[in-house]
Amino acid sequence: MASSKQGKLGDRVKKLQQARKRLDRKTSNIVRLPSSNLSSKEFRRLEKAHELIYDGRFQLAQQELEGINTGRSSSNPDVLEALMEVYQELGNHDRCCEVAERLTVLRPNDPLAKVIFAQELMFCNSPALALVNYREFVAHWPDHEFATRAQIAIETVAPVIVERIEKSNFPIGEELDCLLLQEQCVRCIQFAEFARAERKCRELISKAPSFVPARNNLALACFHSGRIEEAVRVVEATHAMDSRNQFAAATLAKLYYLTGRFADANCLADEFQSTPDMNEDAHVAQVESLAYLGRDADIVALVSSHQVELDPSRRGIQQHLLAYAQCRLGDERTARATWKACCRIHPHPAEVEENLADLEASAGHAPWPFSIVKWIPKSVLDGIVKEHERQTATPQMPKSFAALIPTLLDRGDPQGRELAVCVARLGKTPEQLEALKVFTLGRRGPDAMRMDCQRFLITNGVMDAGPQRMYSHGRWIDAQSFTAEIFTEPRPSKSSPWVLEAITEAVQATNAGKFDQAEALYDKVLAAEPENLAAAYNQCAVWMGRDGARAQPRIRARVEQIHAAFPDYVFARIAVAQFAALNDNDVDRARQLVEPVLKSERMHIDEAKALFVFQAQLAIHQRDFAAANLAKGLLKELVGHTDPVVMALESELKAQSQKQGLFPGRL
Repeated sequence: MASSKQGKLGDRVKKLQQARKRLDRKTSNIVRLPSSNLSSKEFRRLEKAHELIYDGRFQLAQQELEGINTGRSSSNPDVLEALMEVYQELGNHDRCCEVAERLTVLRPNDPLAKVIFAQELMFCNSPALALVNYREFVAHWPDHEFATRAQIAIETVAPVIVERIEKSNFPIGEELDCLLLQEQCVRCIQFAEFARAERKCRELISKAPSFVPARNNLALACFHSGRIEEAVRVVEATHAMDSRNQFAAATLAKLYYLTGRFADANCLADEFQSTPDMNEDAHVAQVESLAYLGRDADIVALVSSHQVELDPSRRGIQQHLLAYAQCRLGDERTARATWKACCRIHPHPAEVEENLADLEASAGHAPWPFSIVKWIPKSVLDGIVKEHERQTATPQMPKSFAALIPTLLDRGDPQGRELAVCVARLGKTPEQLEALKVFTLGRRGPDAMRMDCQRFLITNGVMDAGPQRMYSHGRWIDAQSFTAEIFTEPRPSKSSPWVLEAITEAVQATNAGKFDQAEALYDKVLAAEPENLAAAYNQCAVWMGRDGARAQPRIRARVEQIHAAFPDYVFARIAVAQFAALNDNDVDRARQLVEPVLKSERMHIDEAKALFVFQAQLAIHQRDFAAANLAKGLLKELVGHTDPVVMALESELKAQSQKQGLFPGRL
């Protein structure tokens, strides 16, 4: 069966190859680099991708090919050719253009790669580069079947180039060269080739010193190369050349904010907010700048009051940031609709689908406007990570990053927020600890992350154990923190070996439903050791299992007796609290009883389990399901999601029931 399938695949690949040869029949000396740099596993994936392409399953083919397109295999022309076809079919022009360009380098005599590269450059708003490549295609392959189409494209794109040159005020005689440099700068930045982008920008500035876009791109290249202060100086000089340049003003406000100059950033934002620019680049830059500054209401006002004509790429950015602001302002329903509509715009930022996925999974990070690399240059970010890995205390972080920790905790993406928490916990400066406290007591970020920060702050004396007003599962609750050290080793016992053996046998008998046998064993132990708390308390579980609700008065009398005689015995204290809350509805007494347990420095895992079960039951009894979920989450962290008690609690929560069917636990 397998050989038959391989035969069919071979036929399909052969047909594709034959079609390709027919397409290139009028060309000569076509370079075909061998696939020898593919491993056997990678070659099988390539074959599978060809099969998926043949069947029209392009997204699955994309997954296979992108899995191969890494490391040394990223220069394999067969992989690139297949990717080019897939990206074309999916309408992903940016990626198709990138792959086609790489393929033209590997196969300089390949006409199809050349003409597709030219075509995709037009889709990617690079008409001058498209013109040059179309001209080269026609010059090299004048008899190719696509030559006529290429000539038509040249005639179509020429007026666009003329219009751009007229608006750019380039030096006479160098207009096309300058426009080519500008498009190359943009593409270099788009594909994170920042050193090359800087060279191209400086070359363009030397030819056209007053061309502002080149200066803006130079600032972007400097920023992403990690030279943030130099980027600021470049934009300051650009803004000084023309104070009416709203793009420069918005970019400068963003850079001021990223370097900790918050007041200067907001002053500039106030200015351009009052006089918004209808130019599409300036408009998007203003919206982005407001997102960096956290001015959510201003984003909504700017987008709604100034309807600017935008191309798909810029509109995707604008609509994503609008949805982000709507969500931040509490209108999640409208934000979801805006994001979903944005998904139909191509291209749109990756953050659009990531935010939607985060909301769908209730992960708790959404909304965020940008990925971490938009806040911190990758080179700086890599340095921070290395510093963190090398240090065990007080790492020396860049000043600009330290100033951004509160911002990343408030509106960073998952990676940015996690890094900010990690660095702040390691640094422990007063400012970092205060930022963690604000984050902990706020509503941004996942519940579990904020609860973990609360425990850290309590341990370091920044907060008390509470209860603190905290946000959990979509509502505000009074949360009592749990900071005890959990241990699993049995407590030392002075009982004789036969007593310990009898208790173990009794526990096994209870679990097997042999209640009379278990009770007899406990009676024997208590006759020898009247103050054996394990035997006295566990006997209550026997009565519960055998007699059910009828045993409650007897059980209550026993645990009250144990608690009165041994107030430090955690199980009896929790059991008394359970009866007070769930039977008498005396929640105040229940909390007073449990308060010393919550303040314990060390606790056995079974004691902690009993405590969390009681807290969940109390919350369910009060119909405070957010608090119940919090307690269940702590229990799940402790014993795992498959523990029977956890599963029982989940059933209770799902049914939103007030039934109490869980005994606090056994030693």
